[in-house]
Amino acid sequence: MKRLRVAIGVFKVLLLFCMVCNEGSAFAQGNYPITIPSIPAKSLCDVDFPVGAVPSNPAPLLYFSTNQAVATISLTGVIHIVGVGTTSIEAFQAGNSFKASVNLDVTQPSPPRVTIAVDLTSVCVGAPVTFTATVTDLGVIPTYQWQVNGTNVGINSATYVAPGITAADAVQCIATIGNCHLTGFSNSITGIIAKPYVTPSVSVTPSVTGTICLGSNVTFTATPVNGSTSPAYQWKINGTNTGTNVAIFSSNNLLNGDVVTCTLAVSGPGCFAPAVVVSNSVNISAATVAVGAVGITASTNNVIAGMSITFTATSTLPATHYQWQVNGLNAGTDSPTFTSRILKTGDEVTCIILISASCTAALISQPIVMTILPPAAIHITNTFTPNNDGVNDVWDVPDLAYFPDCVVNIYNRYGALVFQSKGYSKAWDGTFKGRQLPVSAYYYIINLNSVYNTTRYSGSITIIR
Repeated sequence: MKRLRVAIGVFKVLLLFCMVCNEGSAFAQGNYPITIPSIPAKSLCDVDFPVGAVPSNPAPLLYFSTNQAVATISLTGVIHIVGVGTTSIEAFQAGNSFKASVNLDVTQPSPPRVTIAVDLTSVCVGAPVTFTATVTDLGVIPTYQWQVNGTNVGINSATYVAPGITAADAVQCIATIGNCHLTGFSNSITGIIAKPYVTPSVSVTPSVTGTICLGSNVTFTATPVNGSTSPAYQWKINGTNTGTNVAIFSSNNLLNGDVVTCTLAVSGPGCFAPAVVVSNSVNISAATVAVGAVGITASTNNVIAGMSITFTATSTLPATHYQWQVNGLNAGTDSPTFTSRILKTGDEVTCIILISASCTAALISQPIVMTILPPAAIHITNTFTPNNDGVNDVWDVPDLAYFPDCVVNIYNRYGALVFQSKGYSKAWDGTFKGRQLPVSAYYYIINLNSVYNTTRYSGSITIIR
């Protein structure tokens, strides 16, 4: 084959020489210099280049490569590298005895060095991953062939976008210099983590279930599942945005038939499908607040102490329970009536009722202030035993409680005053100036100082031990 290429080259030179000879007589015979610039060492992969010979005679130049296995040269002086080695490139003219030549050295280049890198080492399942190849020690643009697990993929590009890469997949790039078929193999990248997708959800729980009263406050709490580290909440009433980006939403102006939902958008690290979800719907049932009133009446007032008084409660709305109170303390039974014999002047009687109608707060009546008249007669005991045994230790006159302006004087048998009190809030204990008085009879005078009873009471009382 090598001999054949040489023969073909010689044939081309002779053919051109004959052509020139036929025309040739137009050129004078002689020795005219031809200049060929030196050729720097070339690589097997270098592209064709002109020899650049410059004649001093206008006759056409002829070219010849002495080693056709290293390089050939066209009729127009373009050198094409064929193999590794050394050849002499010659330039001459018909009728010109001068011949110029220059050596051409062709070396074997190193294969291209290829490295690849990936933009992501952890992605969601099916997400694209971009690989980029970098080629060094190369003066020309190579062709690229990407491979996944040894199978050709992608296009002739320095980048490859791979969909659906898994940890078991191996990605590599092969760079080839086309004119010399030198090939470089890159590193192999494996272990790309493909994270599975999780499904987020969100549920909404209201603070009140069932029917609410118009104007009452209801709190809604959103509970996410797979909500990521940066969940975003959007509350909606009847599909219209409301509230702020928080997991808890409150409102006190919900209407009957309103529908409350929450939209959850997830972001941040992780793989979520879908990234936006809508909660369950909370349907609002709201009732109008019923307005009612309760009143109480007394069977009598301004009565003598100890008489029975009955109170009756009436309501404009159906009642389910009754709670009577005297001075704010519970009394009586769960009944629309209340009866008492122990009320005192100034006591306030009220009734609280619960209503069967929805959305109605408990109703409380206006109080009835009692006026209790003193007893018609004062009951006075004539003995007591102040011996500190806890029984009958003081001279107790309960009826005097109805006469706060009364004056009580007690004398010994000699007429000396041993006890005096205006009002009888503290009963006499049988002492005088802190000392116990002896067993004896003593004498009392009680002036009631009351418009209800002007009787003056007097008599004796005996201390017994």
